[in-house]
Amino acid sequence: MNTKLTDRNTQRSFAVRSTNGSFGIIKIEKDAISISSEVELIELGIDEVEGYRYTNRMKSGLEIVPISREKGKISFNVKDEEREELGKWLTSNFDDVNEVRKEKELNEIYNSPQFGATLDERKNRFESAVSMTNFINLLSCVSFIIVFLKAPFYVVLALPVTIFLIAVYFYFFKFKGLVTINQAPGSVRPSFIYSLFGLTLTTFIFAELNFKLVEPISFLLLAIPIGGVLFGVLFLKSEIESHRRKNTLLPSIIFKILFSIVLAGSSLVIFNCSLDRDRFENVPIVIVDKVVKTGKTKSYYLILGKPIKAFTSNELQVSRDFFDSVNESETLNIKYHEGYIGIPWYELDKIE
Repeated sequence: MNTKLTDRNTQRSFAVRSTNGSFGIIKIEKDAISISSEVELIELGIDEVEGYRYTNRMKSGLEIVPISREKGKISFNVKDEEREELGKWLTSNFDDVNEVRKEKELNEIYNSPQFGATLDERKNRFESAVSMTNFINLLSCVSFIIVFLKAPFYVVLALPVTIFLIAVYFYFFKFKGLVTINQAPGSVRPSFIYSLFGLTLTTFIFAELNFKLVEPISFLLLAIPIGGVLFGVLFLKSEIESHRRKNTLLPSIIFKILFSIVLAGSSLVIFNCSLDRDRFENVPIVIVDKVVKTGKTKSYYLILGKPIKAFTSNELQVSRDFFDSVNESETLNIKYHEGYIGIPWYELDKIE
C-alpha cells in the first residue's frame, strides 16, 4: 500500500450518492475517511485502507477497500465535477486494488512452471490464451446475432459454428487453467463467460426455431444428466477454487448448471435433428378445430383429426403466425422423424 498521504493534514468533503441510492457525504480527515448518509455510517482509519477501485467503466463508481474483510467497504458514486479531484487524492495516496491484483496474478503466471519451462514459453502461452479467448467471445456473440436476426444463411452457418465452439471449449484445457469461465485468480481477462452465454443462447434459439420435438418434457430427462456431466467436466473445479465465500458458491453453481443443461440439451437437439432431415414419414391429417388457451400468455393449438404415433395428444401447439394461416378442415402434412439418436421430432407443412 502507498502510504505517502500528502494530504493527511487537510480535511475535505464530497457530496456523493451511496450505492443504496441515498445521498451522503464523503469526509477525508487527518487519520480517517468516512461516508455518512441517512441509512449508513462507515469510517475507516487511513492505515486500515488497502486501496481503491473503480466499479464501472465510466469511473463514476468507487470503492474504498479495507485491509481487513471484517471492515465495511465504502462504496459510492461521485459527481462528474468532483470525480477528478477525488480521483487525484486517491491515486496520490493509495493503489488501485484491481491493478495491483492483476499485476500480482500476472507475475504468478509468469513465475509458474505449470505454464512452461521458460519465461518466454509462459508469456507465449498467456498471450495465446488471451487471443483465443477474445476470438471465441467475438465469434460466439456474432453467431448469436446472426441466429437472433434470422439472417438468410443462419441455418447453414449455425450448426458448424456451434460444433466449432463446443470443440474450442475442450481445446481450452491446453491452457492448463489459464482460461476459465469466471475469471478466477491466475486466469486471463476476459474469461470465456461471454462465449458461454453466446453459445448457449445461439444453440437454444437455433434449436427452438428449427426443430420441434414430439415430447419435449421426456427429452429433459436426457438433457439434465448430460448437462450435469458437462458442468462437472468444464466448470466445477474452477467454481470451487474461485468461490471462497460459501454464500456465493451455491448460487453460482446452480446458475451455471442451468446454463450447462440448456447448452447440452440444445446441442443434443441440433445433433439429433440435423443429421436426420432426409429420413421422415409423411402423415397427412385434417384440422378439426382451433383453440386459444389463455394464462400468463396465450398458447395456440390445432386439434387434429386423429392422434399421430408417438404423440400423446391430438392437440398440436403452433406459433401464432401458423395458427392464423390455417383454417378448420384444412389438411396438414406432418413430416415425422425418428431422430438420429432416437429423439422423435417433426416438421409441419400446409397442403395447398
